[in-house]
Amino acid sequence: MDSFKEREQAAEALYIRKQEEAFLTRMKNIWGLGRWASGLMHFDEAKTTAYQEGLCQTAISKPDDLELCFQVRSDLCAAGLNISDDQVKRALETGGNPASATSI
Repeated sequence: MDSFKEREQAAEALYIRKQEEAFLTRMKNIWGLGRWASGLMHFDEAKTTAYQEGLCQTAISKPDDLELCFQVRSDLCAAGLNISDDQVKRALETGGNPASATSI
């Protein structure tokens, strides 16, 4: 019985670790998306950090990536930038990596 309990605990610990890694990866990608969008909008460092934090808070309260992408695209359009939904989605998927995401 102890062996079964140990395997069960190990499986639970592995599941928790994978969930934590997925969460941290998502937050890293959202942070990068915020940096990418902030760069396009010519934000200073303080405003960039605030924007990134706001995106992460939005992602925690509303975990839908489409809603997050819509928010970023709306912000970019409000700044006078013509960015497609696909560009924003790609920036989210790549963590805002300029070598991987299309930028202006």
